[in-house]
Amino acid sequence: MGTPVPEFPVNRLSMRDLRAELHATCEWLARAGVRLEGSRILGQLAMTKRMVDAYDRHGTEAWDAAFSDRRDRDAALELMTEAIETRAIFYGLRRRPDAIPQYVLQRWVSGPLDLADETSSGAHPQGRNTAFELSMFALMDACGLAPQYEEPDIVVRANGAACLMACKRPQKKRTVKNNFNEARDQIARHLPTYALETRAPFGLVMISLSKIYDDAPIEMATAADFDAGWRYIDQFRERYQHLWQNPGVPLGGVLYHLLRPALDRETMMLVQRQYVGGVSLHHAGPEAAVATDAISRRLRTHSLSHR
Repeated sequence: MGTPVPEFPVNRLSMRDLRAELHATCEWLARAGVRLEGSRILGQLAMTKRMVDAYDRHGTEAWDAAFSDRRDRDAALELMTEAIETRAIFYGLRRRPDAIPQYVLQRWVSGPLDLADETSSGAHPQGRNTAFELSMFALMDACGLAPQYEEPDIVVRANGAACLMACKRPQKKRTVKNNFNEARDQIARHLPTYALETRAPFGLVMISLSKIYDDAPIEMATAADFDAGWRYIDQFRERYQHLWQNPGVPLGGVLYHLLRPALDRETMMLVQRQYVGGVSLHHAGPEAAVATDAISRRLRTHSLSHR
């Protein structure tokens, strides 16, 4: 029998609960034929075990006791974010076990455990990129958008038209332009697939900010801290909006997603902080812009209700 988990994920959870849910994720992936040896999820599981053991021994001093070195602490915080994302993917995909091919799940768990190793080595971050695609798929499914895992990454129907979504996760701020251009080109390649449909297809670029968000620490859990994510999204939009003023393809808009859990050091409880923002464009016509606004509102409403 698999590890028992609640029917729906809670928004505030302990490290002990997170460890149990990562165990359940591993069991689910193993049943799907995914090889877990050396996977990043096992690294996330080891991090949560380390935190649970430290809390049992040191109580409220667990964080400092387990991660006294700054680099070790930063890596642990990054793993916490990825563990929360893993949990969201698990809860989303287990409702639709046949929606994602097995080779995609295998790609998701691949790659170096430490983000610094990945970015410094120049390795292609396929595992973390795929994680963003799958987390967006799970989020859209939870919002009732009936997503399909198809090229360029995800396809949903909006007002009868095919909305082709390309998901990008910049690892560094200097790559945002290239990431956006890649997304635009992906959409352009696959738009002709839907050219004969009654309603014209359009594209939507989704950009993860989670790996380039460095303006505030995440080892806090105050209500005021939640606003920091929205401020960062506003800053991102102001800085990069010139990229999508004339994209050359029918884009309905650009959406931004930021996932950063907050850690309450006193209780070792994690509080999910998830943000969805965006801007609608008129390159694909007013109907596509309206559809983009509707998608953005549904995603944002869901994210606000699952803080």
